[in-house]
Formats: sequence, C-alpha cells, structure tokens
Amino acid sequence: MEFLLINPGFNQNLQFPLGLAYLASYARKYGNHRPSVIDENSGQKIKDFKHLKPGLIGLTSSTPNFPEAKQAIKEAKEVFGEKIPIVIGGIHATSLPRLVLEQNPEIGIVIAGEGEKTFLELLNLLERKKSFTEEDLKKIKGIAFRSKSGRIIQTSSCLFIENLDEIPFPARDLFPMKEFYIQPRAVIRGLLKKTTQIMSSRGCPYDCKFCASKMMWKRRVRFFSAEYVVKEIERLVNDYGVTALYFVDDTLVVNKERLKKISSMLVEKGLNKKISWSCQMRANLVDEETLEAIKKAGCVQVEFGFESGCQRVLSDIKDGNVTVEQNARAIELCKKHGLRVLGNFVVGNPGETEVEVLETFEFMKKHKMDFVHPHLATPFPGSDYWELAVKRGIVDEKNIDWKKFQMSTAENNLLIADAIPIPRLLELYDEMSRFATENNRASLEVGSLKELLNLQTILRVLRTPSHILKYGPKVLKKMLKGKS
Repeated sequence: MEFLLINPGFNQNLQFPLGLAYLASYARKYGNHRPSVIDENSGQKIKDFKHLKPGLIGLTSSTPNFPEAKQAIKEAKEVFGEKIPIVIGGIHATSLPRLVLEQNPEIGIVIAGEGEKTFLELLNLLERKKSFTEEDLKKIKGIAFRSKSGRIIQTSSCLFIENLDEIPFPARDLFPMKEFYIQPRAVIRGLLKKTTQIMSSRGCPYDCKFCASKMMWKRRVRFFSAEYVVKEIERLVNDYGVTALYFVDDTLVVNKERLKKISSMLVEKGLNKKISWSCQMRANLVDEETLEAIKKAGCVQVEFGFESGCQRVLSDIKDGNVTVEQNARAIELCKKHGLRVLGNFVVGNPGETEVEVLETFEFMKKHKMDFVHPHLATPFPGSDYWELAVKRGIVDEKNIDWKKFQMSTAENNLLIADAIPIPRLLELYDEMSRFATENNRASLEVGSLKELLNLQTILRVLRTPSHILKYGPKVLKKMLKGKS
C-alpha cells in the first residue's frame, strides 16, 4: 500500500527526521509498503504532491511545532481528501494522546511510544480491510483513537523492539538529503561539513524533572550493535558523502564498552579520518579512557547537560546522581583530550532562588567551555514540570498556545519559577544569553576560520553556483581576515 509521511515545518536547525525515516524503512522492509515523504523543512510543499495516491498519512511533531503539524494536516486533507486517515506520533502525541484527539478532530489515530511495529500494523490492517473499525483498532497496542460515539480509547502500551538491529537503516533515500548537508553552527557548531544525525541507542536511564524522554522510552536503554552503527556510518560516507555526524542518543556513554568498540572499529576502517562527530554525554559517566577512545575515532565535541552550578538545584532536578564537581571535572577531562565542550544549563526551576541562579552564572563564566547554552525551565508535556504546571494552573489544558514552549526564548514563554520574581529571572537570563553569545561567537570564529582555510572544505562548500553565491563572500572574508 502507498502511504505518505509528512515532516512539518518549523525545525530551524534542519534536524534530520530520523523517526519518520525509520518508520518508512521498517514498513518498506517488513510490509512491502510504498512510502513517500514530504519534508516541509527543506522547502517542499504539500500542494506540489497532488500526484501521490496515499492510503494513509503519518506525521510527527514536537510540542513547539504542533501548530505546524495541524496546518500540514489541514493542507493534506485539502489535497488528498477529507476522509484520508491521519496518524500522528512523536513525543508530543506520546505525552498527550487523549488531549491531542480531544482537541483535534482532524486527527484519527495517535501512536504513543515507539512507532515502527505499531505503524506497520496499522498499514497492514488498512490494506487488508480498506478501513479501520473500533474492534480492530482495540487489538493494536500503543495507540489512541476516537470511537464512533466520540469516546477516546487508549490501548495498552506497545512492546519495544528488543533487537534494534532488526530495524533497517533510516530511509534517507526518500528525503532531499542535500538540504541537510551544509549546516554551519547548527549541528556541530563551527564545522562547515556535510552533516547529518545518527542514532545508536534509544532511551535514557535517568529521570531529570525537565525532560520528557522517559515518557517515550520508559527509562529503558536499548542499543544498536556496534557493527550496525559502523555499517550505517560507512553507508553515510560512501553513499551520501557525509563528513560529519551528530549522535542524537540521550547519552552515548551509558554503555562504555560498546562505545569503545564503535570507536575502535571506526579507527580500524579508517572512518575516523573521513568524519568528525559530536555526541551527548553525562558528566558522572565520563572517564579518561573513554574520552581518549572517542577522540581517536574522530569525535571533536561533547555536549553535556550541566544544568546548574548550584548543588542543591542540580540534585533536585537531576535526581541526585551528579555533582557540580563532576561537571567541572568533565570539562577538564575533555579539554585535556582535545575535545570541545558544549554546556547546557537550565534556570528558573521551581524553588530556585536568585542566589542559586547566580551560582550557575558563575559556573558558566569560571569553567571555560567552547559553547554555552542557557535555557529557561519549561514545562514540556511528559515531564515532571508539566504535571506541576497543570497543578498550579500555569497551563490550561483547554486553551494552550504550544508556541510558548520555547526554552531559549525569554518573551512570551511559560515560566514555572516561583522563588525569584519573573522580571528579575528574565534580566539574569538576558545577561547569561549575552555572555553565551559572546563566548560562542569567539569559539565559532576560531573553529570556522580553521575550516575555511582548509582547501578541501572550501571546495566542498563552494560546490555549486548557489553555494558560491551563498557562502562565497563569507569564505573570502574569512580568508582575508585570516591572512591579515
């Protein structure tokens, strides 16, 4: 059966939609279904795909871009007909399946959780019976849907795919890959390379109060094998000319032996000389042996969720399993092994005072990181903060502006701080943001200059007339500045 996947607009950093790509590859392999993709982030328009004849449309959505997903559904129904089944998944729908259906009659089915098996079951069912009935849908795990009477029915949780290697590589061939290549400062800051994202594991064992990962993965971690990961990297290099990768794993270092194996295999195959890569780690799991291994394997940057420079706040929001000292030590170790550091911080947490916010600011300034990203505590659906915001009336479930869920935007935001006046919090956040901007710009200038003075990089960036027009002046300016 032919089906259509839509990646709604909004994703300003052009993150590759791995979730949709896995759905497509899984359904194509195990159901012999025929997927098509419309990626609005790359400039594709739904109205330009009238020639498609999908039997079902699937979408994904985060919380901030849920309005864009709703608009995409509206346009899709105008093009492909009002009766076409609409299925939506992703972290937003997984966190609020009932609310999504109650407030959006145009959506037929919500997939809550890992989607590959569930989505394939829906495709197979529709292909066999040409329509969905209440009795049939009740037999499928991991969904929510609306009965004929209008009652919301949610089935039991889906079963996870235990052997992730059963999942084919993401169906990148369906996407306009060139649109995901040159992303200066967006994926791996300061690297002008052909960059894309890769996932080597699913889930996180931790329970941070601001994070909704546990809603999707239930605090379980499952791993693609080292062989699978390295083979996928080989394909990205050989088939797509990728020269940089960003691992989207919640924390790549949970299984150190597997990570070391991946690193040694990259070195053995010479892939460490063909790609640069970045990943997310956790300070309490970092050690010298692991950092040395990933550095040899081509890693250039490690991201951390340091979150706070105040131990009381840090213990509260990260379940008491990491210390400020461990955060500082992680920075030192990464620098020792020639790895750049990106530190994320969250301020405005419930109970956090002005003095404690200032402790975080001091940590940011004292410990020299290449990139610093302060964020405002935001009650994303699926997180502990969401439950708190609903309880306090900060969030009205009957009238929500999803665009207010922006961790890096001070204005028009949903803030849950209660121990510091909001105006003062925003003043401090503005100061932190200015410091981060200056700090990050300095790091970008150094990193970009090194890249731009590399002949191979210059030739790669200026590979087409459009890229010459777009990047040529920047390249020339950097070269002249570098020589002066």
